[in-house]
Amino acid sequence: GQVGPAETWVDWLYRGIVREVGVLPVDLAAELPSAKALVLHSEIPYQIAYHQRTASKYARTEGRLRWLRDGSFAVGAALAIVLLALLFLDPENAEYMPEWLAAATANSALIPHWLEAAAEVLALTLPAIGAAAQGFRYQGEFEDTARRSHLVKQELEAAQQLAQRELAGASLDQLGAITADVVAIMASEQGAWFEAYEMKVPEAP
Repeated sequence: GQVGPAETWVDWLYRGIVREVGVLPVDLAAELPSAKALVLHSEIPYQIAYHQRTASKYARTEGRLRWLRDGSFAVGAALAIVLLALLFLDPENAEYMPEWLAAATANSALIPHWLEAAAEVLALTLPAIGAAAQGFRYQGEFEDTARRSHLVKQELEAAQQLAQRELAGASLDQLGAITADVVAIMASEQGAWFEAYEMKVPEAP
């Protein structure tokens, strides 16, 4: 048959295989207890643990990058202020200083020249490091990914509680409905992930 507008080639291939194989002579009801155990004690807990790890890892990475960004800009700005002060206190600018300040700075440098040179290098490079950290934050979507995984974990925990109440006497169709709900939760997060990352494809300079 033709592939419909709402179908993918996977749907078409699946229908073709089913037509060729036919309905297998198996008793699905006999597999119901093991299928319930698989969903309740394996698949859902595995997904909950995965999103717990993902949320924790990405939140931790987000925090470190934010600290690096803020710290780099703050220290760079502080060094720039110190260097401006040292420039003003240079003995060559004594005519612009009060007499007591000019006398205090006339005979020796306030800090060693090597330390002043190191401060200049840091004042120039730290803002670039902060900008790079912000770029990694934006490109990596760490904060949003951590938030999404946390929300999906909560939804899966709610689905797990519902499954624990309803699976005891559930039929095969009811098990399928519960499983479909769990799959829909996971698919929504995966769709959001693809949408976020496809919008941020890095381009080579």
